[in-house]
Amino acid sequence: MDGVLDVGRPKGLVVVAILLWITTSVLSVVLIPTVLDLVTRVYVAFWADYSGDGQTYWGGVAIRQFAVLPLAVLSVGVAIGGAEFHMRHFGTPKSWWVYTHTLGIELGVLLMAAIV
Repeated sequence: MDGVLDVGRPKGLVVVAILLWITTSVLSVVLIPTVLDLVTRVYVAFWADYSGDGQTYWGGVAIRQFAVLPLAVLSVGVAIGGAEFHMRHFGTPKSWWVYTHTLGIELGVLLMAAIV
């Protein structure tokens, strides 16, 4: 099985691919608290009642607790799955397509969190 760092591979593309993978992996971890805050803001804006008994607070806490595990699994999937996928498909248009779409989704979520 060919590895990414084979002799025939252009070193500049290898560095770019590794930097893009690191960027997507780090952004996926940074997005966990960002998405949790976004989900909490949407909950408070649309479904919270301001009765003063603390139910809104504990509802927000419960939503964050239920959302953190799927987000963490997704983050690990982006890091490990992305590394595996790009090792197998290095230099192909499919690999660059996955990089651009992953970064686009992550930056879109960051932009949405900044707006909401």
